[in-house]
Amino acid sequence: MALTYRQGTFTVATVTGNQVVDTGSGVVIKALILFGTPQTAEGFTANDSGFISLNSATVVKSITWASDDNLASSNAAMGINNECLRIYSNGTPTTDAIATTVTFNTGADAGKFTINVTDAAGSAWIVHYIALGGTDLTNVFVGSFAAPTATGSRADTGVGFQGDTLITIGANKTALPTNTANIGAGMGAAISSTERGAIRWGNRDAHASNTVHFRSITKCLLIGSANGNGAMNEADFTSFDADGYTLNWTAGTVANIYAVMVLKGLRNDIASILTPAATGNQSFTTTFDQASGGVFFFGTGQTTADATQAAELHVCLGVMGESPLTEGHIWTSSDNAATNDSNKRTVTTKCIGVGVNPATVAAEADAVSLNTDGYTIGWTTVRQNSHFFGLAFAAAAVVAATQPFNLSLTGAGI
Repeated sequence: MALTYRQGTFTVATVTGNQVVDTGSGVVIKALILFGTPQTAEGFTANDSGFISLNSATVVKSITWASDDNLASSNAAMGINNECLRIYSNGTPTTDAIATTVTFNTGADAGKFTINVTDAAGSAWIVHYIALGGTDLTNVFVGSFAAPTATGSRADTGVGFQGDTLITIGANKTALPTNTANIGAGMGAAISSTERGAIRWGNRDAHASNTVHFRSITKCLLIGSANGNGAMNEADFTSFDADGYTLNWTAGTVANIYAVMVLKGLRNDIASILTPAATGNQSFTTTFDQASGGVFFFGTGQTTADATQAAELHVCLGVMGESPLTEGHIWTSSDNAATNDSNKRTVTTKCIGVGVNPATVAAEADAVSLNTDGYTIGWTTVRQNSHFFGLAFAAAAVVAATQPFNLSLTGAGI
């Protein structure tokens, strides 16, 4: 079995041109997830701004969102683009940095990836990454689709193989690329029709208070509405097919764009994480050896019941990686108040975190261990009943050795 999972950070170059990032794995990367905020140092800063991208060796897709702090009328926007990185400096939206492509280096440079910075960052912003490689990861697809405008099942084809892991990101935009007002973002994941999860977050532009967050354990893709309030597109996962996958759409009158990453060859698990009442360790069990893999966390920190929309924009993206154990996360948020209180946070010392504005940690956890039967995190601050998802990656299953066939014959005449 062979999976290379590397998690880490780099800072975006402040000059245009190619920038090489070394994950240290020495193994050719096949799939890459990037996410970050416009921050040069760890901790809280004003203004809500973040991005996430899905990257293969040939195709890159990203969503970006931002809303300004301390405004009586919100300034909020988001975009979906054919880029590996786009960072907004404000919610106008004003772009501060763009990187258009990713190259997965080979030979002596295996384990490195190169991004092409076409719009240099104003400062050396911190970006988190998950890099996947190894012989077990046999196929990777990244692409985008327009959501259907009718309920019911639809197959997304053109993937070229039958995968076993689906990751989704989406935006309340009907064209790609687009960068316009209003935040209606979403992401999710699925590994089967019973193991999936999704979140969405929104902020209506030019309004005093209209920010929301939402999670669902029965959907794999959610996209918020164009006014930042409510759902516009929802889909549950049905199946992986020979040339893609099938989703069952339950809402949508607008053909918003979503992007996907489909993987084949790995073992995965999706855990619904509920923050305990007290600090301490919390373990999650998988049916496979997690010791050589890692976990991608995503959530809103929602404390209300599942599939119940809650006020305020909250989103957390986090990671823990293989030995030597590494971790990191971002959190972005906007209050639902007359004077918008928007903030963000990036850290490399916690794998999950959610805050309370203006800049107070409400719940956060350390990466403790990757185990032979799952993983353990340690809560250092708790807000009971905060919800997150954990998408675990591991090498393909080890098949038990076949026992030798023994034939014992007794008696005369043989």
